[in-house]
Amino acid sequence: MESKYFGIIPKELNSLNKIIQLENFLKENDLIIISNKLEIIKSTKTENLGERKNVVKYDHNNTGYKFTDELTIEVYDFLLNQYKNSLCKNILFNINFDDETFGFLEARKKEAALIQFKNLYSKWTNNLPTMVSENEFNKLKRARALFQNQLKYQYELVVAFLIGEINYFNRDLLQTNELLIEMFDFENDLLILIDLNQRFSFSEDNVYTKKTIAQIIYKEYPEEFHSLKQIEFIEHLITKKEIINRAFIVSLFDFFSNKLSIKTPSAESFGKIINSHFSFTFGEIKLNSSEGDKHFKRVKEIEKEWGEF
Repeated sequence: MESKYFGIIPKELNSLNKIIQLENFLKENDLIIISNKLEIIKSTKTENLGERKNVVKYDHNNTGYKFTDELTIEVYDFLLNQYKNSLCKNILFNINFDDETFGFLEARKKEAALIQFKNLYSKWTNNLPTMVSENEFNKLKRARALFQNQLKYQYELVVAFLIGEINYFNRDLLQTNELLIEMFDFENDLLILIDLNQRFSFSEDNVYTKKTIAQIIYKEYPEEFHSLKQIEFIEHLITKKEIINRAFIVSLFDFFSNKLSIKTPSAESFGKIINSHFSFTFGEIKLNSSEGDKHFKRVKEIEKEWGEF
């Protein structure tokens, strides 16, 4: 994976007698945020019940710092990639789940999956405050952010990343660092939750599951098309074929609009949607009375593929 920060600082700065130089380098490159710890020197009650007025001063001899959000998010992604082979708990889960629910009707299988989903979801979100209009996967995103935030204080680990010391990130680190142990427990459970949701559609996931072009189009134009399957077929054909030209798009429109006679945007709108979402620049899509044998042959081929889709 490409990295903005991996190996950004020279190894010679990572020594006990160069700690000041290293910290200066981190400051100069906006990799850490310096903070002076506050000391309360006077505290008095106010007229408001339970409220106190504090007089504080900065203790300039007691400074601290933490790594920036941008850096620790990159470190987090690096760790997921570095130890990706340990992210496989979902595979075994899916095998066991299918064995345990073999022969179940789909409704009963979904009920069993929902129990598993709720248990894993609660495991990581029970202690998180609930936000208004927040669905499950947005809340799981906040659960992940807690782990990302904890990396801000993993000085040795983050510095090893900045130096580019790949051998530091070995199996022993993964098995002994308490933060990484818990973090990968979370990530494995998250993969199970994503799999269950993709299979049974418990909640909308706009965080971890990338929408297909067909899903995006159907969300934007739900009243224009007959079904999601119709657009998935369009995406299937366009991504499958090596060469797509305007004539093929005309035949595709004719197939849906006239051969199947199902709900389809007007020829003009159909062309604009295809151009916009598949990065084409075809001219206006329209049918006339002069379509030849090649056009009808293409419609016939599209019809055959539709029957097999």
